[in-house]
Amino acid sequence: MNKYQQLTGSIKVLVGVSVALMILMIVAVMRIADFVADRSLSVNDNFLLVGGFMVFVLLVSLIELLLVKRVVWGTAMVSGATARLGVDDEMKAEVRSMRATGAKLGLILTTLLVINILLFDSVGRGVLVLNTRVYWVLTLLRSPNGADREEAVPSAIMLIGNEKVARALGRTIEQPGEARHWAAYAAGVRNDVTLIDPLKRLMRSGTPIERAAAGVALSRMAESNWLNDLPTAYQEAGKHRNDFLKAVGYLGKKRIPSEEDRRTASTFLLSLLTDDKLDRETIRLAVWALGKLESPLAYGPIEQLLERGTDVGTMCTGLEALGRIGSDTSSKKMMAMVYTVDRETRCPDLVYRDFSGQEVLLCGGLNLVQRLLRETARIGDRSVKPTMDKIAEDESFSKGVRSMAREIAFQMKYKR
Repeated sequence: MNKYQQLTGSIKVLVGVSVALMILMIVAVMRIADFVADRSLSVNDNFLLVGGFMVFVLLVSLIELLLVKRVVWGTAMVSGATARLGVDDEMKAEVRSMRATGAKLGLILTTLLVINILLFDSVGRGVLVLNTRVYWVLTLLRSPNGADREEAVPSAIMLIGNEKVARALGRTIEQPGEARHWAAYAAGVRNDVTLIDPLKRLMRSGTPIERAAAGVALSRMAESNWLNDLPTAYQEAGKHRNDFLKAVGYLGKKRIPSEEDRRTASTFLLSLLTDDKLDRETIRLAVWALGKLESPLAYGPIEQLLERGTDVGTMCTGLEALGRIGSDTSSKKMMAMVYTVDRETRCPDLVYRDFSGQEVLLCGGLNLVQRLLRETARIGDRSVKPTMDKIAEDESFSKGVRSMAREIAFQMKYKR
């Protein structure tokens, strides 16, 4: 009776201690999760907090192991059961198999440890195991070190749809300092439309690279009502001003629902073409963006630009823009150019890299004559079919050119 009372008493103590520790640990992990999610500025602090908590999880698991051992094996356990019970030799092997061996205790401890970690991790919203990446990103985005905030951007992009990450990016965008442009970049890639207003404010008041990043992000979100600010934003963006031209082209006709906004953007882009001091890259970007807008205002100025004579890269970019705009006048002029241009000339592959290193293709490599044929086909003016038939039979052109002309003439005849 005394041994039974001793056993039940020790079990009650262990149960009480375990329950008390579990309650304290639940409160602690909730506080740790709140701190790491909303206030922590250091990944090292997070590591120390979580590591210290894991030590206490191990302590709780050890106490629970003692409780299990008391319940299953009692105070003396089974190690001396053969002597007390007086079993014969045939039963000794079975009795020995019931002993509390180190392997059994280790397995039980491991099981308890895993259960406790998963339990506390669930209570702590994944701060221990499942959502450590999210908390790492949140902490770095709050860091006073700009390099830390920049480091968090790639992972923040991968966590699309996470509202806490979106709010953290918003705080970074609003907070003057380093890495704001990377936060804007991440917001654009993630399509965090809740950050449109902070991005607009950044575009109007940030540094040149921050303004450009905000413009590119807004275009990724298909947000176009900032186009009224385009002339000012372009001038204030310094060496990153061409990123705004890329942003307009990225929007294109389909992403700008307002005809007034399309006209505003087109008018500004056309004003750039009259500036003789602009470099070739800016001219090509403006022409490319006008083509993406499919602006009918642009086909005349672009034709004049090509008629004045220009480099092959700008010419090819302009031809593609005319093809997108789709004027019948342009198709006839293109057919006339087929007989005047150098038939061996090829259009170069032209790309533009914005502040983030992301590239956009302005013009793909293609034989110049084939480019003329392709853009004429894009316009779809059937009145040039006789000229296409003529080119298809003219052996002075290469086999590739003749084959393309023949296919285009067939499409014009038989397809809508």
